Amino acid sequence: ALEFYQQALAIVKEVGDRAGEGTTLNNLGAVYSLLGQYPKALEFYQQALAIRKQVGNRAGEGTTLNNIGFLLEAQKQAELAIVFYKQSVNVRESIRQDNRNLDRTLQASYTETVARAYRRLADLLIQQRRLPEAQAVLELLKLRELRDFTRDAGINSSGISLAKIEEAALNQILKQFATLGNFGQEIAQCEQTKCANLTQLEQQRDRLYTAVNQELDQQRVTLKKHFSTEAGTLTPDKLNAEARRIVNAQPGTVLIYPLVLKDKIQLLVALQTGKGAVTFRPFETKVTAEQLFKTIKTFREQLGETTVVGTPKADLATVQATSQQLYTWLIKPLEAELNAANIKHLVFAPDSTTRYIPLAALYDGKQYLIQRFTVSTITAASKTDTEAKVPRPTGNQPMLLAMGASTFPNLNPLTNVPAELDAITRTNQRKDIQGIYPGSEFLNTSFDYDTLKANLKTGTYRILHLATHGAFKAGRPEDSYLVPGRGQNLTTELIDQLGNYGLGNIHLVVLSACETAVGDRASDGMEIPGISYFFLKNDVKAVTASLWNVNDASTALIMQQFYLHIGNGMTKAQALQQVQQNLIDGKFTAKDAPTRSDIIVTGAPARSPKPPNFAHPYYWAPFILIGNSL
Repeated sequence: ALEFYQQALAIVKEVGDRAGEGTTLNNLGAVYSLLGQYPKALEFYQQALAIRKQVGNRAGEGTTLNNIGFLLEAQKQAELAIVFYKQSVNVRESIRQDNRNLDRTLQASYTETVARAYRRLADLLIQQRRLPEAQAVLELLKLRELRDFTRDAGINSSGISLAKIEEAALNQILKQFATLGNFGQEIAQCEQTKCANLTQLEQQRDRLYTAVNQELDQQRVTLKKHFSTEAGTLTPDKLNAEARRIVNAQPGTVLIYPLVLKDKIQLLVALQTGKGAVTFRPFETKVTAEQLFKTIKTFREQLGETTVVGTPKADLATVQATSQQLYTWLIKPLEAELNAANIKHLVFAPDSTTRYIPLAALYDGKQYLIQRFTVSTITAASKTDTEAKVPRPTGNQPMLLAMGASTFPNLNPLTNVPAELDAITRTNQRKDIQGIYPGSEFLNTSFDYDTLKANLKTGTYRILHLATHGAFKAGRPEDSYLVPGRGQNLTTELIDQLGNYGLGNIHLVVLSACETAVGDRASDGMEIPGISYFFLKNDVKAVTASLWNVNDASTALIMQQFYLHIGNGMTKAQALQQVQQNLIDGKFTAKDAPTRSDIIVTGAPARSPKPPNFAHPYYWAPFILIGNSL
């Protein structure tokens, strides 16, 4: 590698390609870093940084700053590494990268490379017990991933704050770097022209390099002393206002950030303290990202695979054993905190492959997580509303816009959708008395994009219920879609356009028959918050979605009971918890599922036999709540 990079360096210098020269110097630094020759690596990184600044290559500058941070971290200089990681993040946050024209592999590679920098910084801050700063970085990571997945340049962030002492250290070090980097260019030119004073220039460079190392040592000592004695070098109120808002939205709430790293999971928990303040607690689980992914994939396969009659293949004991392993990694380290306080509500900001986990179904050996706590997720704290509460039905004022499809030209029928819509919607028809929310119902060919737009424009409705096939697919956001009763699929682009037709009046969107398949190891589950974001960005407060399609009467029952509970004053998270608990406990079974014997779906197969109960997580676990849980 060194040989080829040296050849490349000679060529880019010869043709005057300054940007290529900066890239090649950075790559040479990376090779020397991998070889453990850190002084040599730093020398090349300094030259690369100088050139990348000169030519205005901001993305490259961010990469080199990150590489220097990695170099310093490898040499156990955590305080200095944090400064360079922070600056790397801030440079990258200043760039609004649009990757839509890149090859998918390149998109994924760039996104993962940038995300690694944020993850390293968050991990290092947690290790140094600088927890408010770590939370701020994790929040930035969520926003970055959303921006990269949705290509929404409107997702802005201001970067991560540097303490004044860090800013001063960085400026002093970069000044020395620039001097040495520029001098390296002078030596390179001298070598090319075979000038007479090369020896003197090399001696001068050695003195400058000694000065750089002395500067690094001095700043490291200063920073270490400062952060070991100074509490709160950055104002937590300013840093963590969004986390504090989530945690204080209702008593007994904790916010949990899992951070999936190559060889471990870091868990950062935000808990309520007196008078609206928030404290952070770190926890760590030793498990590789590969092992975590394999277990999650197994869990989802056990939950999603069904027999020919639509019942789960995996028995309950098998599912619970896999679930308990995930519980051990993700929840057990937090048990002391969750037991000590009066905790009732868990809000997760999932990371990487943990987005594929139906968290409510994590099993501790005796009970599921949902039997102890309400469970909800957020895309990012700053994108989550914590004020508005789900509206309750009032008289005959139309509030629910319910649309669904039960028959499709090329997809399996959803035979229970008519019963589902009928159970939740009370229309103005005289005989319709069983629905819960007053509103309008559009089934099959009456459900298309134009009808959806026209009804949203009335501004009447507060809940949008879409019961149809849909897919949250890894890759580009446009690969995800919902299927109407007729017409073109509702892609994320069309969903986004609904913001022009009154989508912002909707408080809650329910997607009751979608699917999210666990992809290969490169998948990170961003498609789940990604498609939800296209609703949330248009002022929808929350989205309820399913991770897999339960084509059974259980869905109709769950939806009926969910709306009944929120109509009676429960929060959305409490309503979902109550429904799931009732199914686990056998309080509602197949005989309670809504039916509509007057509905005959042309071409649909005979209804599959109803199972005796819906206690298996296959039936109740796929439903997740994203956003405002109130």
